[in-house]
Amino acid sequence: MVIIFGGIHCTAWFYTLPTYQEQVLWCTSAVITMCPCLVFVAAFVLFRSGIERMGSESLTFTLFLRACIALYIAARILLFIFMFTTLRNLPSNAYKVVSWTSLVPHF
Repeated sequence: MVIIFGGIHCTAWFYTLPTYQEQVLWCTSAVITMCPCLVFVAAFVLFRSGIERMGSESLTFTLFLRACIALYIAARILLFIFMFTTLRNLPSNAYKVVSWTSLVPHF
């Protein structure tokens, strides 16, 4: 589900955003929201021996997962903010009035 959510945001990869920095942050956040499942599986496989021994690798694994979760939350917040800040720079076609009655079939 997370990969689908991130993939939907990656479809806006080439959309124009008001600034270049926002474009880079959008793309980065979209990739970050798409990858947590893969990162968690890779981290589990890499640190599995540390979990069994409960040594210093376990602490490293825990800190790594917490950092990944914090990064994922920050990316989701950025995407949420960008959804609303891009409304400040809409094209002029967005303000045209649509005559909905001509689009609805009626008899």
